[in-house]
Amino acid sequence: MLTGTRRTVLMLAGCQALSMTGGSIVGLTGAIVGNMLTPDKALSTLPIAVQQAGVMAATIPTALLMARIGRRPGFWLGTAIGGVGAVIATWAIFRSSFEWFCFGTFLLGANRGATQQYRFAAAEIADEAFRSKAISLVLAGGVVSAVFGAEVAKWSRDLFEPVLFAGCYALIVVLFLASAVLLYFVELLWCRTSP
Repeated sequence: MLTGTRRTVLMLAGCQALSMTGGSIVGLTGAIVGNMLTPDKALSTLPIAVQQAGVMAATIPTALLMARIGRRPGFWLGTAIGGVGAVIATWAIFRSSFEWFCFGTFLLGANRGATQQYRFAAAEIADEAFRSKAISLVLAGGVVSAVFGAEVAKWSRDLFEPVLFAGCYALIVVLFLASAVLLYFVELLWCRTSP
């Protein structure tokens, strides 16, 4: 039987896998969609670069915010930002708007900035003997997402045919909702810095 800490770590790994699957889908399809949406093919990979800029822009602010408001609200906020990004990216594909698609991938990158914090949440709840394994288990969720993301992208590519790849980004919204629901059941420490 799983102890409370181990169950929490596995649930954090599940949240990591669901959230990182969105990043995998962008990594797999972003350049293809960019190529479809922009007349200047030299800009095809810009959505991927913008996603990485979102990760970099959000990582430190997310950590500071979580220190103030706690892990769960911080994770929910990151998930909400990613969900909005996925909605914008889906809408942009339907509207053939390269600029809006890039903005959506930036917000999806910001979600990944929040997702980076799952391992630290696992480290905070684990005792010294289990800490390294807890971090490894959560990071393994990211490995799962690489395989799962490829399958989701392949399956959902034609979901809204003839508008290719819009289904991929619509499904990211569903993945983020599932992550938010799972996060509700995760027991996290209230980690807040003193004023």
